[in-house]
Amino acid sequence: MPAGATLLAVEPVDGMRTVLHRELPTVPVAAAVAEALPFADGALDAVTVAQAFHWFDPAASLIELHRALRPGGRLGLVWNAWDDATSWIHRIHLVVAEAGATDNWKRGHWTRDWVVEAIDAHGGYSPVTRAQFTNGQPLSRDGVVERVATTSHIASASSESRERTLAAVRTILDTDPATRDLDTLDFRYSVDAFWCERR
Repeated sequence: MPAGATLLAVEPVDGMRTVLHRELPTVPVAAAVAEALPFADGALDAVTVAQAFHWFDPAASLIELHRALRPGGRLGLVWNAWDDATSWIHRIHLVVAEAGATDNWKRGHWTRDWVVEAIDAHGGYSPVTRAQFTNGQPLSRDGVVERVATTSHIASASSESRERTLAAVRTILDTDPATRDLDTLDFRYSVDAFWCERR
């Protein structure tokens, strides 16, 4: 890396490790979970968790991350959630949530105040710094539908349930005044970033 760092990845799912190795063949990938990392005590200078901490056991993973980080090492947690301040995205978000969203998915996509509470409860980290900002991704109408289709509980739903949800998304795009006349849509994200140091 340009910064001189050695990058390591951790991924528990075989298929995801295969994709990661194909896309980034020089990055070593460990088959592990955050609650049981294959690293020596204090071996890591920094850990970044993007779009995943809501799937972890917060207390157990924070203990394990604390063990693997060196004193002064940094922990960064990032979410790239759909921006509900955009009305048509909020409508789609509600459709997706109503289609059988798990509690873990909701923790990652609605509120993340629990992140600060979990880190504070551990006691081995500095006070959490939090930053929020937005960014946009230009997507075709089909691209928006495909983006919804990759949501975990939509992708794993029955074909009937998945098609019902995607049809509802198409209806929103076809009827909402902000989207109905556009071929390319600005799909907005709200980025929520947290970081702290291991004491």
